[in-house]
Amino acid sequence: MGGAVLVSGMHIQRQQMNDICRRAHAFDLAVAIRRSFGQRLSGYYPSFDYLHVGELAIATNDLIARLAHDPSRPEQQVV
Repeated sequence: MGGAVLVSGMHIQRQQMNDICRRAHAFDLAVAIRRSFGQRLSGYYPSFDYLHVGELAIATNDLIARLAHDPSRPEQQVV
């Protein structure tokens, strides 16, 4: 049985979001973060398995479909 953790928040909450990611990884759960800041800040979240950048749109449906098909952690971060 697998699962995924989805995280969203403001950049000022970066420490807490990274802590959520760390705790989820302890249970081998994939973690996705959604940010609308653009890729210029993606370096602040290197531990997340999925980095959903931009406004909610078709990419959101694609992420949900991907996790529904295979919730395991990818080998490298997916943007």
